[in-house]
Amino acid sequence: MRAPARHIRLSLTRLRGLAAAVLLSSIAAIAAGCTPLDHAVGIIFGRSMRNQPSFDPYENPRLPPAGSIPFAAGEYPSRGGVEHAEPRVSEEPAPFTQAELDAIAARLANPVRPTDESLARGRVLFRRNCAPCHGTDAAGVTGSVIPAGFPPFPLLTDRVRNFTDGYIYGMIRVGRGVMPVYGERVSHRDRWHIVNYLRELQRVSPFAPEPLPPFAVAKADALIRDRLPCLGCHRLGDEGGRMGPDLTGLGMRAGASYVRAVIEDPAMMVPGTIMPKVPMRPETLDLIAAYLVQRRGVPEDTAPAVQPPPAPPMGAQARSGEALYRAYCAPCHGPDGRGDGYNAPHLPARPVPHADSALMSRRPDDTLFDGIYAGGRILGRSHRMPAFGETLSRTEIRALVAYIRQLCRCLGPAWSRDGARPTS
Repeated sequence: MRAPARHIRLSLTRLRGLAAAVLLSSIAAIAAGCTPLDHAVGIIFGRSMRNQPSFDPYENPRLPPAGSIPFAAGEYPSRGGVEHAEPRVSEEPAPFTQAELDAIAARLANPVRPTDESLARGRVLFRRNCAPCHGTDAAGVTGSVIPAGFPPFPLLTDRVRNFTDGYIYGMIRVGRGVMPVYGERVSHRDRWHIVNYLRELQRVSPFAPEPLPPFAVAKADALIRDRLPCLGCHRLGDEGGRMGPDLTGLGMRAGASYVRAVIEDPAMMVPGTIMPKVPMRPETLDLIAAYLVQRRGVPEDTAPAVQPPPAPPMGAQARSGEALYRAYCAPCHGPDGRGDGYNAPHLPARPVPHADSALMSRRPDDTLFDGIYAGGRILGRSHRMPAFGETLSRTEIRALVAYIRQLCRCLGPAWSRDGARPTS
């Protein structure tokens, strides 16, 4: 009974000897031929993971083949459905240090014009790289690192406003003080986009409201809920639309100056937004902005449930009646004008179904124009339908009216088309 066990022990001994022989021969081959250990591992196991064609984080990759077109994976505006890198606007300065920042910055001029595309790109990059410390509005009080004990560093002060574009570009590239280096994370052209967007934020007039008394709070609340169109698109507490960001607890995410500036001129502060500019007196603007940043609460979700489409770019073809309707009207009225847009369930009244020919044939073109230009309240309807007279041109509003006529396949009353008044 012990013989098999002895044979097993002998077999194991032979296997160990064979493995040792292979190892010794491999070591001998390494010593004889100066082969790296990784090659020996490859001989023994058939592969080595140490030396492979990969790159470390932020390591410069090999040069692309001559004549190839670089791709940017969504980093730049799309042309023809393909994301192409933007053309070079200037040569990137040679590497420099923080000690050389002043001298280098004095020679740097901003080669990128602050177009809508540049500001939109800068906004994305600023929120991705800068907002954690400086806040989304650059006021330095809403950064996510502030609760961890880091001191705020606002970028809206006169001192920072006096920095040259080149100096801000240089700080992004090589850092300064506790600010980290972003030279390997943000490209040459993208740094200039950030500079342009920061300059746009710095145009905001400082606004630091005092705490509102109870009467002013009640007045602002009544205006928002019963007079202004804000809740047609935004949620506040347990009420409001889902097109725009939740306004609950807004003061925890944005500074008062930024909030006021967005209400005053949305298109300037948020390029591509479909938020209309609502006419209001300066004192009302101050009251609403102060109320929104001082009102406490925890939002359910800061981002809209469905991201609305961007405003069509400038140009006769891009700003056709159909394109304008899909951007500004479809979220509530539906893409086919049936009153079933994704935001419709969150409104107190069903949006007008523009595809209803029986209904729309009773409404003159002038009434449709007035509703778009001045909002629903001017027609005695829902005040949550905003006015677009400060956002769209008269030509664009007429194009919208014409497209609504296409949806309903109808015309207005005969008397409204030929100038005659009804006899009864």
